[in-house]
This record gives sequence, structure tokens and C-alpha cells, in this order.
Amino acid sequence: MKQFFLSLTCKLYRKLWTQSQYSSAPCRRLNKLRSSSYCRSRLILAWLFLTVYALNFAMLRPVLALDNGCSDVQFVFARGSGEPLGGPSNTAWQDAIQAELAGSSLKFNFYELGSQKISGYQYPAVAVSGDLNGISNLLGAYVSGGAAFDFGASVQQGQSELKAFVEQISASCPQTKFVLGGYSQGAMLISGLLDQLDSTKIAYVATFGDPKLYLPEGELKHSHTSNRQPSSYRQIPEACLGQNLSSYREHVPDCYAYEGVLGSYRPYQPAGYQGKLGTWCNDHDIMCSSGFSISDHTAYVSTHLYEDAARAIVDRLSTAFPNHVVITTNTATTSHDVAVLIDSTSSMSSLIDHYKTEAKNLAERVLTSGGRIALFEFRDLKDPFQTRRHCDFSCTLEEFSERIDAIRTDAGGDEPESALSALLTTMNSLAWKSGVTKSIVLLTDASYLSPDRDGTTLNQVALRSLEIDPVNIYFIGPAKLGSKYTELTSLTGGQIFSATTELELSTESILGRPVAKMALSEYAGSVGSEFVFDASGSHGINGGGLNFDWDLDGDGVFELSDVGAVVRHVYDEPISGFVQVRVREGKLSSTMSAKLSVTSDGRIKLSTISELSATLLSESSARVSFRTDADKVLLAVDDAALGFLAVDQREFTLGDLTSSVDLTLTPYSSDGRKGISRTLKIDPVLGLVSDSDVTVNLTIPTVPNTGLKL
Repeated sequence: MKQFFLSLTCKLYRKLWTQSQYSSAPCRRLNKLRSSSYCRSRLILAWLFLTVYALNFAMLRPVLALDNGCSDVQFVFARGSGEPLGGPSNTAWQDAIQAELAGSSLKFNFYELGSQKISGYQYPAVAVSGDLNGISNLLGAYVSGGAAFDFGASVQQGQSELKAFVEQISASCPQTKFVLGGYSQGAMLISGLLDQLDSTKIAYVATFGDPKLYLPEGELKHSHTSNRQPSSYRQIPEACLGQNLSSYREHVPDCYAYEGVLGSYRPYQPAGYQGKLGTWCNDHDIMCSSGFSISDHTAYVSTHLYEDAARAIVDRLSTAFPNHVVITTNTATTSHDVAVLIDSTSSMSSLIDHYKTEAKNLAERVLTSGGRIALFEFRDLKDPFQTRRHCDFSCTLEEFSERIDAIRTDAGGDEPESALSALLTTMNSLAWKSGVTKSIVLLTDASYLSPDRDGTTLNQVALRSLEIDPVNIYFIGPAKLGSKYTELTSLTGGQIFSATTELELSTESILGRPVAKMALSEYAGSVGSEFVFDASGSHGINGGGLNFDWDLDGDGVFELSDVGAVVRHVYDEPISGFVQVRVREGKLSSTMSAKLSVTSDGRIKLSTISELSATLLSESSARVSFRTDADKVLLAVDDAALGFLAVDQREFTLGDLTSSVDLTLTPYSSDGRKGISRTLKIDPVLGLVSDSDVTVNLTIPTVPNTGLKL
């Protein structure tokens, strides 16, 4: 009977602990009880406790975990708007950290906010617009402001739950340290609570896509000032020179990123968090950059930024727990976007089966490592034969194998083929991921036409490669053609391999490369200003040292060799192009490029909201009018982004108001850059409206029957 109760108790504990994401420490403790003199009494108490526990599971679960041993580190994650518990963001967070801590002796647990009720609080992670893609839908003539209050209540619930959780764990386990992570609404939740937490308890904080991000170096200073008609011109911020980047700016490639779409928490890094805070923001993420991409905001898993953050977290933990976490070598891996471009003219008949076999081996390696594979076929435009896409980056290994096997050789005649046109088509046809290593593997037995029959030139291909940060082009073909492809592969950071060589070597050279990173995806400033180019975020994957070469004028020639990860440069004349870094680890190398613009005056023109007014209609609604030169306008009410407005309607009614709100309109230009936002504070109950861009707040009495007009 005793063994029965032990077994059943252990099973119950395991089930409860699996649900709560804690370890099965109770089972280990119960095993010890088997041989103890007080086993019988302890077993009865445990059984009674479990009965009470099952009835009060939500409230007692954290305390029970503490009673069964303290961890060194407690990881906590807050999911984004509308995400389910255990969703992709939380899963990526846990998987990345566990992979980095494999082999360490650190004792750690995971907890996801909202997975239980703590002290009466439970984070719901409500979605304002149904899902994030709802933000991109155009709003009509009537907009409900009620969703903003639901969003605000969700954040407050999460903050109260997190605070209670930290306090409960700390009370029973005072030595336990916390690592906090949050995505989107969850990031905003955490960053807004930091100054209320004991910073000595926090080992690290990582935020992803935070709509309240603040990066002071991204501020665009006024060129001219006017209360009513603010100038559309601003000085390019110092971040675009690579200067004075915030210490917590782990991955924010957009140099114009200043504050989140919902404003900012200032200071973003409170006292006590120096060296313990990092933020990650995808290139054009609408929530935290100057762009308006929803897809970038939902891409933190696919761009592998949770893995990037895990390396930073474990590096911090290795300092805090030197006896438990020891980093001996850099075992980081990287995923790849690889497109295979194969020549199918008749002359390829003797090589194509060999190429197909090796291409399938490459595809398997790419997909196994978490990368993506695509397949294109080309011949000569005179046949006529347009480049064919057989597989985009959604391709599975089965699909890739099936479609490459179906390719048959035909046509041709003259020796040069339309490789340049095919390369440009391949680059333009694919949705390349930001932050991953990119390659095109060109399989052919012929040279290329330059210019091609459709006018495509070598320079166009090289420029497009750099624009995609870059796409490295690898040529595999007869050794006698190597010299024909030297310029192409050199300009795009690729390499040449002979078709007679075992292609396993080329696979290792493509997939075993170091990861090249630059702090920014764009640099801009004026002649005479000092630019700081930083590639210190690069890392190898084979444990070797790194060497850095730099091409500062985008001509494909790396004029600086072995000069370090950070270089400074002053341009004495305007230039528009790209700056490149080549990162070498042994014989393998990768390149990264960033857009470069050096002008004479260092100014930028932004979209504006030229007019903004509100007429109170009732104690729960107001009619809002605006004028803008923007292509899109985002509406936010308090701390909730409700969606885009149709700029040609110029007017809408904001209803379902129950208290004072801040209404913010943010314009975006046709090239996707955030402009100068304006805010109205509307209190329909008190009949007050004030404009944030007016130096004196206006308090005007309500006009009977007509409402208030500002």
C-alpha cells in the first residue's frame, strides 16, 4: 500500500509539475522518503497536502515549487498580444536558453506569465485588433476606443502577476536570480515594471519588439520650429553615424529607431540595470523601429533573435555563476537562406545528375540546421526561356527533391547563358530573412552574358546582392570557367568551386561560415562627420578567432584588412552606396553590408500631421479631423495601436470612451519611414481637449449642442 501511495503521489506531482513547467523535484524527494524513518507519516501528510493542492492549484503552485528546492535562476517570459500560452515565442525562448545551458550545472526553472493566477492576478495578453495583422487593416469612419482600455488592463494584470511572482519566489528563495523576457505587449509589460522590482534580484532582462522602447540616440532634432506647423525637416540622428548607441541596444538595426509606436518609457534602463538589459527589434518592426512592417514584428522566431538573446543571457550568467556556467568555446550555429540556381541547357546533360545529388545533400543540411532552401532553373533568354521558380523558401526536402529530379536538359546552343538575369530574378523573387546568412549556389557549365539579353549587368546583380545585406553568390562548374566568375563572386562575397571537386567541400564552406553582423542596417550623415562602423556582434561557429576586413566605399574592394571589429571614418564628399565588412574565421568568411548615405547638409524630410482637431459629440464620443502628407497614418489610443486610417477620409468618430484618452496619429511615408506624430488628449466627460504640439494647453468650455472644437 505504501508503494502504491508513493507511486500515485509521484505521478500526481509529475503531472502538476509538467503543467506548471517546473522540474519533478518532488519525486526525487519522495524517493528519499522511502528509506527514512518517518516515511509513513510524511507520506500521509503529502497525500493530504496534494488533495488541498488540487483544490487550490492555481494559487498554491509557486509556493509548492519553492518548498521543494530553490533554483539558481528563474526564467520568466511574457507573451505578446493574442498569443496562446506555450505559443511560439515562449517555446523559442525556452528552447534557445536550454540549448545554451546544455551541460551546465545551473539549477533553473521556467515560468510563463498568465499560466496561473498569483495573488489574484493573471496576465491575459489580450489582442486589440483580433490579431497583429488586424492593425494593418484600414479603419472606417467609426472607431471604438474601448479596446484601448482592455489592452491597458491586460498590461496591468501582467505587471501585478509578475511583481507578485518575484516577491513570492524571493521570500522563500532569497538567493534565486531572475531572467525576464517579453515579446510585444509582454516586452512593454516588463520594461514598464523594472523600476518597481529589486534590481539586485534581476540577472538579465531581454525585450523583443517593445512598443515602449526608448533609444535617445535616434532622436531627430528640429531644423526649424513652429508650434502650429512643425517643420518636416529634421537633422539625421547621431545613431545613424553609429555614435553613442545605447548599451542595451543589442539588436536594433534601424538607426532612426527612437521610441516605440506607443511612446516610450524614460529612462528605458532604470538605475541598477546597467549591463543587465538588452533589447531586440527587427529592421522595420512597426512596434519599435521607424518602419511599419507587421511581418517584421511577428518574425522574432524566424529571425533567430531568441537564440541571439540566449547567448547574451548565458554570457551574463557565466559571470554571475562562474562555478555553474562555463563558456569554453563558441558553439553558436546559424541558419541560412540558400537558393539553388541550376542550368538546364543540353550541354549540362553529363553533369546534371551529379549536381542534383549534391544539391539534395545541400538542401538536407540546410533544412536540418534550421535554414530554408529554394530552387530555380535557367537557360538562355534566346530559347526563349524565362527563369523558373520551382520552390520558394517554404520548400520542404521532399518537395525540393521531387522538383529538382523533374528538371530535364534541353535547348541551348551557344555557350554563354543568361546567368545574370537568372541571378537577379532569383534575388528579387524571394523573401529573404533579415539577420541570416544568404547564398545563391549557381550550378552551370557555361559562362554568362554581360550584359545579358534583357540588359541585366554585372553591376546590377552586385548592387542587388548588397541591398539584401548581402546575398553571397557561389559558382560551381568546370575549373576552366573559374576566371570568368572571379569578378561576380568577389563583388558578392562568394566563392568558386570546381564541379570535379567533391561538392561536400562547397557545402562546408557555405554552411560553416562565421556569422557577420553590423550594428546598423543603414548609416547616414553629413560630409565631415565621423562614422563609427561596428561589427563586434559577429561570431564564429567553430571556436576560432575572427578577423575583420572593411570596404568603406562600396566598390567591392576591402581596403582595410585585419583592422578590428570597429572602425571610424570621415567622408570628405557625398556618397551613396554600401559599406561592407568581411568576417573571417580560418579559411571561411562571411560578409555583411549596410546602406550608406553621406550628404552635404545631413537633413531628412519626414511626413507630418499638419492639422489635428477634435469636436466633442457626447460624453463618450468625439469627431476627429486631420490633414497629412503621409501615405499611411496609424491611430493609437493610450497604450493600444488600433490600426491604420484611410488618409483620404480625413475624419472619423472615436466612440465608446469612458474616461480621458491620449489619441496619437503617426504618419508613415511611401518608403515606410515613420514621420512626426501628434497627440490630442481628449476628456469627453470634462469637455477638455489639449494638443501636445501646442506650448500652452487649452481648456475651452463645451459649447452647448455643438460640442467642443479645437
